[in-house]
Amino acid sequence: MKQRVIKDAVAPVHREPHFESEMITQALLGETVHIHDRQRNWYNIEQLDGYRGWIHKFYTDEREYTSAYWQMVTARSSKIRISPQLDASVLLDVSMGSSLAIESWKTNSGQLWMQVRLPDQTLGWLPAQPKLFGLIREQIIQQSHRWLGAPYLWGGKTVFGCDCSGFIQTVFKSCGINIPRDTSDQYALLKDDSVSVEDSAPGDLFFFRSSDEYAHIAIAVSGTRFIHAMGAVKTNDLSGESAEYDSELAANLVTGLNIRKLL
Repeated sequence: MKQRVIKDAVAPVHREPHFESEMITQALLGETVHIHDRQRNWYNIEQLDGYRGWIHKFYTDEREYTSAYWQMVTARSSKIRISPQLDASVLLDVSMGSSLAIESWKTNSGQLWMQVRLPDQTLGWLPAQPKLFGLIREQIIQQSHRWLGAPYLWGGKTVFGCDCSGFIQTVFKSCGINIPRDTSDQYALLKDDSVSVEDSAPGDLFFFRSSDEYAHIAIAVSGTRFIHAMGAVKTNDLSGESAEYDSELAANLVTGLNIRKLL
């Protein structure tokens, strides 16, 4: 099966092979996608999480994209510049979860920089990425809070715009955990390990129902408090005593699910 690599910061993946079609998800810089079909300038692709959709060819490159050392973007976002200086021109503004091929390291004015090679073979520089500390559950909370204020975008999974399941998939990815793209599939993955809100631990997931569907998902922060993407990435609470209480979500809570099988 043919492969191509995403060469832009964010590439929309559509339901049908035209730009007027619904964006169902996104592909990020450095991601390898498998080609199933082609219609004119559009590829029917499969992503590493099994998601299928259509992407325009100008977001992709056919050249081999390999490296002895890879770095995932762990910052909220990072600007790749033409030289290791904060005032240098920007090549790309990349989101958490993007994959970078590292060429070298350099310290300039006390700042450690990484030289990266982009899929089109352009070289650029960005500051060294934040290191994640603590247990995986702590890392999930740390990473999720970097998204606070990110706008809601149906089909999005970057800090430039995300939906609820895309937010969670990318946060978990930045912590080294691969989970499905959609809320229903995330629920199916963990449904056999339910947990009450009172017994939930940081990083567990809360699922909410709309009609008969699992339509919303959030990350448990502590106690009844959670972080999620609804309008924007924000924190809310299931406790009526909290200023962050959301009565509608509290009424539609289905269950909490323990993530221990993913750790």
